[in-house]
Amino acid sequence: MFIISILLTTLLSGKFFRCDLDHTLLSKEQQKHIIKNSWDCADYGGEWVTPPLNFDNTLQGMLTLFVFQTKEGWIGIMWDSVDAVGVDMSPVEGYNPGYIILYMILVIILCLLLVNMFVGIVIETYNKEKDGLTFNQLLTNEQRSWIELQLMTYKIKPVAKAKESSSNKIHKFFFKVSQNVYFENFVMLCILLNTVAMALLWFD
Repeated sequence: MFIISILLTTLLSGKFFRCDLDHTLLSKEQQKHIIKNSWDCADYGGEWVTPPLNFDNTLQGMLTLFVFQTKEGWIGIMWDSVDAVGVDMSPVEGYNPGYIILYMILVIILCLLLVNMFVGIVIETYNKEKDGLTFNQLLTNEQRSWIELQLMTYKIKPVAKAKESSSNKIHKFFFKVSQNVYFENFVMLCILLNTVAMALLWFD
């Protein structure tokens, strides 16, 4: 949900705003033809507002996705995305129909797969507790350790180790760098910092 929130914040940040002209005398048809952006909205005495469920920042996006996951009001979020034109632009009905496919995919991922994963974890926990109620708890710590050691031994598989085959000094240098234990940690740190940097985006 965090990663999807970053993606949708990048795509839809600041684009859910619309002009509230309910307190004016303009009809819906007039509003559709006259109000094109936030400046038109201000000129005709409207208020430039955004719905409570939006993707203006990552945390707000996660809240929106949480509501989306409950399947309450998710169709409204989808149509807001479909109608979104741009920052400070009034929504246009059916402007981006491709978002319908995106939200169908999100329904499958968030509402079906994650829920099934949660149910699977519950069942697995139940099975573990059920095993705990069998005679296995009568084993001593030494017996339990011996069994775990045997199981670990059965699961051991050989790991292929890369060998340095090139005589080129540059190749050798980068080979040593890539095999260093700190290199993998450095790459993981870069990925985490990149994710944090992307998550810090917010509208305005």
